[in-house]
Amino acid sequence: TAAGGQRSPLVIVVSTLLIAGLFNPLRRRIQEVINRRFYRRHYDAEIILSDFLIELRDELDLDDVVKSLLGVVDDTLKPESVSLWLNTGPAPPRGKSFTPIDGR
Repeated sequence: TAAGGQRSPLVIVVSTLLIAGLFNPLRRRIQEVINRRFYRRHYDAEIILSDFLIELRDELDLDDVVKSLLGVVDDTLKPESVSLWLNTGPAPPRGKSFTPIDGR
């Protein structure tokens, strides 16, 4: 403590960084517990999507990718039926984007 009861700016900065450094991991853990408890469906979907993306990163065969995608959709959403439409036309030129018909 400096003269007059004031704290050094360095002490304030260091203590603030220390508190922030300790608080963020704790906040993340608490948020994860809350998500698991109250938002289970969303939490499960994030895990399933993350696992699917890891699997997709290593997959080269389109048929295997389609099977994996349909399996993930079926496991998570439990739809009555699932189908996938693949556009087999020419790919758009790189750097070009599609403009929706309705202008959105």
